[in-house]
Amino acid sequence: MLAASAPAAQNDYVLSGTDSYVIGSYRAKVTFKGAESLEFVEQNGKRDLTASVHYSRTDATGTHARMIAMPLADESVDRSDSDPDYVSVLSQPLPVELYPDDLRTAARLHERVPFVSPSMFGAGNLTGFLEAATDPEHKDVVGLRFIARGKVTGTLHEHPGAVVTGVISLAGAAYYSSYSGHLIAIRDTISLDGSLQSGNVVTPVHIAFDRRIQSLEAAVALR
Repeated sequence: MLAASAPAAQNDYVLSGTDSYVIGSYRAKVTFKGAESLEFVEQNGKRDLTASVHYSRTDATGTHARMIAMPLADESVDRSDSDPDYVSVLSQPLPVELYPDDLRTAARLHERVPFVSPSMFGAGNLTGFLEAATDPEHKDVVGLRFIARGKVTGTLHEHPGAVVTGVISLAGAAYYSSYSGHLIAIRDTISLDGSLQSGNVVTPVHIAFDRRIQSLEAAVALR
């Protein structure tokens, strides 16, 4: 069992994941593993968040992703994104920390509440719900389970010249320190069922992205 960590200027995480593709008769699977650090930097009254990820995938090694998120005064987020594999903790559907009011609200959640998440394929949003989640692996945490769906039209990183349409589904859970509000672990699966059109050729598509990101402290304690 793990006691949640105290706030820090840098949080370290371990990453694992799998992508599976079925595009017509083509089938492929790519696995990921690596480490990432999330830095909290206070500058001129504003706080910048920077996630740096060093990871390998089964079809390449030494891959590196970096994403910078800078919260703005109106609570929107300006992102400098170089995370094509969706491995950064900042790319995940829920935030990397909950502020005190939000943490108290999440800890007292006893019913489902509406949830909206940007689609990772093209424009538009996924809509669904949040609800409380528990996990026997983690102690002193506040958990949130999320489920959402939506229609999508966009392109795939592997096929930038083709258009994919269909339905995207998102499901997972995130766990936050009940003391600091910092993210302890997040697990999510995104699946896409639809078709890929290139010119006059239309091909059925099923894609699933599975991501597991856990604080280094939690990963060591659970070994």
